[in-house]
Amino acid sequence: MNLKLITRRLILFFLYFLAVSCKDEEVSNPPIVESGLEAYVNRFLEEAELRGKTISLNNLEVRFADLQNTCGTGSVDPLRVNIDEDCWNALPDVAKEILMFHELGHSILRRDHDASILPNGDYKSIMYNDPTTLYNEYTPQKRTYYLDELFGVVTNLPAWTSAKTIASTIIADDISNGALWKYSVSGNANHEGSIVDTAFSSPSNSLAIHSEGGTAGYSYWSYSWSPQDIEEGSTLVLKVKIKTVGLTGGGAYFAFRADVNEKDYPIFFYTTQGEPVLGTAEFGSSEYSIQVNYFPSKADKLNIYLILDGTSSGTVFFDDIELLKYQ
Repeated sequence: MNLKLITRRLILFFLYFLAVSCKDEEVSNPPIVESGLEAYVNRFLEEAELRGKTISLNNLEVRFADLQNTCGTGSVDPLRVNIDEDCWNALPDVAKEILMFHELGHSILRRDHDASILPNGDYKSIMYNDPTTLYNEYTPQKRTYYLDELFGVVTNLPAWTSAKTIASTIIADDISNGALWKYSVSGNANHEGSIVDTAFSSPSNSLAIHSEGGTAGYSYWSYSWSPQDIEEGSTLVLKVKIKTVGLTGGGAYFAFRADVNEKDYPIFFYTTQGEPVLGTAEFGSSEYSIQVNYFPSKADKLNIYLILDGTSSGTVFFDDIELLKYQ
């Protein structure tokens, strides 16, 4: 046999052996998981096993890091999950689980972000880029679905994901009796709240907040009650009519929150703060609403907040607060 050919084959064999040896060495490294994060990594493995999936964590590193503008990152090369410690410490247990599962979805399952929408309006996947409120301890059906979807074992969408079309009214308040509402000021907001009969969408009153502007904090009208006859999985839509006069600064917005007595954090919290109302506009010139796609199995109190940012100048009027349930 030609000496050059023999030499070439020996070199190729050596390179192949070296590659295989390096590969074997690479996959043999056990995972490194920082203290405080192990329970959530183990939970990921347990949920995978429940769904018939055997997953290796070799070469994975899971560590706390000082991240900018995000709670976590997950990468394949290197195989690493970084968690911002301050953000982590501020999250309840279930939100920590979601964050860890999302990042392990990137690094271990090699999944990209997915912003697809279910028929009821919820996000389709835990791989949505901001997933920590997708489910909680009071939405167990949602947790089951999202973990099934994460590990690729969903065959048919569950019933709760369907679009809800049958509407009924929970609240229809035209502020004819303002006694239900409480006015509060937070921080140094230089605001004045009042029930007025000079501007309204439906006769004969509205909830007004006036500000001379330029201060921090905020003020708000609030209404709280114990919900009844709202079934788990229902869709809720909160509608508010708003009139503004010369409104500048942070503007007007509203929020919808659900609480459970034994928890020190909301079960859900939605706000229109990201799209505040500004300028001068009449009632009905635009529609303002918040949608809750899935009502939890328990909520001891629901809260509506009609808010003016402390840095605003001008006047806002709120009227015709309506809460609809869809099944």
